[in-house]
Amino acid sequence: MDILLLALLVIVFLGLPVLQMRKQSRQVGAIKNFQSQLAPGMVIQLTCGIHGRLASVGDTPVDVEISEGVVTPWERAAVLKLV
Repeated sequence: MDILLLALLVIVFLGLPVLQMRKQSRQVGAIKNFQSQLAPGMVIQLTCGIHGRLASVGDTPVDVEISEGVVTPWERAAVLKLV
């Protein structure tokens, strides 16, 4: 009985964090895949919450138009999702 309880505790304390890490890994992979497909004209949200339209896309930096005529440079990793 004690071995069964010990085995159950080990599964709970080791299994749940592994499941969490796998879920987080899939989410990060999906974001990186999206970031690799960025194109000018897309309306996006940055990780800080700013919404804007991509003016140009480089290897690392992207230019985001946050208001008409206002373009700011950002790292590609700061792009969170498509709006």
